[in-house]
Amino acid sequence: MPDTKEFNSLVRGLRNDIDALARLTVRKYRKEAAKDARKQLTAMKKDLRRWSDLLEKNLLTTDDFEFLVNSQQDSMKMSALKNSGLALIRADQFKFSFFNLVIDRTFDAVLGPES
Repeated sequence: MPDTKEFNSLVRGLRNDIDALARLTVRKYRKEAAKDARKQLTAMKKDLRRWSDLLEKNLLTTDDFEFLVNSQQDSMKMSALKNSGLALIRADQFKFSFFNLVIDRTFDAVLGPES
């Protein structure tokens, strides 16, 4: 994804998708969940850019890309969501869904929707 415009479009799309994901998965705590997910997206933006570039150039396999993105799960602080009183298991489910969303949307943007 050498085009900065395309990458920025991906990130904007992910931000919108985060809000939708939060509404679907943790309705009562959607604002807190979305806040935590947007923070994580911002924190990993530089890595995501580099990994998507490598993926596009076939220097990284899809499995490697998934591994790298999922390796960020431990660094994701769900502080706003946990402080709101949501059960830990539901917070973890939201986190898992967020990382799958990042992977799926990046694959669509870099490899095409049929990847």
